[in-house]
Amino acid sequence: MRKKLSVFLVCLLLGCGHHPKKKDHKFTVNLCKYKPGSCNCGLYAEGYLSFGMGAWGRDLYSVYLTDSSHFRVYIGDFDEENERFEYDCSGDSVYVEKRTNKGYARDDWSTYKVLDKKSYSLKDLQKGNVFE
Repeated sequence: MRKKLSVFLVCLLLGCGHHPKKKDHKFTVNLCKYKPGSCNCGLYAEGYLSFGMGAWGRDLYSVYLTDSSHFRVYIGDFDEENERFEYDCSGDSVYVEKRTNKGYARDDWSTYKVLDKKSYSLKDLQKGNVFE
């Protein structure tokens, strides 16, 4: 009985996490082109469909920051209707803000609320070979 419970718990934990697959890949943003002159070339944000509602609602995407060879780190999830990530680079650091315009005019991103802020050191990420 104890062995069955252990197997069940392991399967439950492995099945609950979203592990992006190639078929779920929806976009790649070259941060060098996103804000020219700000971010290093060769730095990308990749988006994977986590939960798709199709015609019945909005989709949820998981986003990863990567240089395609040394690291791939999970940034977070965003709802396509009223959330997005903004990226800013300064030297070795990459700053990421998750923003929402919920409660404001839908297409107006001049007014927004910051939901989360993160910063990453490119040297630390490359040195640590972080792949999430």
